[in-house]
Amino acid sequence: MKPTQRDPHARSSSDASQDPLRPGDLLLADPFMNDPSFERSVVLVLHTDLEGQEGLGLVLNRRLPGELPGSPYRSGGPVEIDTWFALELHNLHSSRVELRFTQLGDDTALEGYQGELLTQSALQTFRAYFRGYAGWSPGQLQEELTQKAWILCRCGFDWFSSMDQDDLWSSLLIGMGGEYAAMARYPRHPNLN
Repeated sequence: MKPTQRDPHARSSSDASQDPLRPGDLLLADPFMNDPSFERSVVLVLHTDLEGQEGLGLVLNRRLPGELPGSPYRSGGPVEIDTWFALELHNLHSSRVELRFTQLGDDTALEGYQGELLTQSALQTFRAYFRGYAGWSPGQLQEELTQKAWILCRCGFDWFSSMDQDDLWSSLLIGMGGEYAAMARYPRHPNLN
């Protein structure tokens, strides 16, 4: 996938109808989303569904067993769950972060990719490995945004240092302030209260 550059200090926003989705945006699941694949998930947008194309993203806050030092494995979403993907963020401490997303293949391909990385310098680079991804058919993601199933968060790439926290979803909502901070405290299953 073509590298994408974004300002790492972009503002937070919640209204996707005023400004179209862009690679690097975060989608936070509505607190009452019932889909177990996306309940309280944080999805990094990699490709938007503008102009009739499919949307693509990675769920950032679903860990899987196993890891390389400093790089836990994650479930990226319910599509192609037998395929590994690599996410790389370069130039993390500069004004422009470069985002790269690579389809690796099966477990053997993942091992080969990781072996190559051991010989490369990783200055200012963040890497994570995902099994599967989140995908939307043409128009589906925009419809879900219209129905307010997702909350758009434009917080730059500061999340990468908090990605392994169990409360990434709630900490991002709290950081957005106002009504979003209140949503972060909603019970997971209000009907059980």
